[in-house]
Amino acid sequence: MNKQVVFQTMYWIAFIIGSGSWYYTFTMDYGIVYTIIITFFTGIWAVLVAAAALKNKFLIALSVLMFLSPYLMFAFILLFLN
Repeated sequence: MNKQVVFQTMYWIAFIIGSGSWYYTFTMDYGIVYTIIITFFTGIWAVLVAAAALKNKFLIALSVLMFLSPYLMFAFILLFLN
């Protein structure tokens, strides 16, 4: 199996897990805590895989947005809904 395919599979699994963690935000009390923890680790992992192995700037940007998504949501709530 090609190494590139292995790293792409690892990247997309981490990205799907991180994106899927938003489920906890809307279904559990204090689910945002789980979302922050999961998106932190999967975001860092995805950035490392995208930067080191895949060298794809689009995937790096997508991973950084996933990593920052809970914090961007907090900023949006504080700025616009307060």
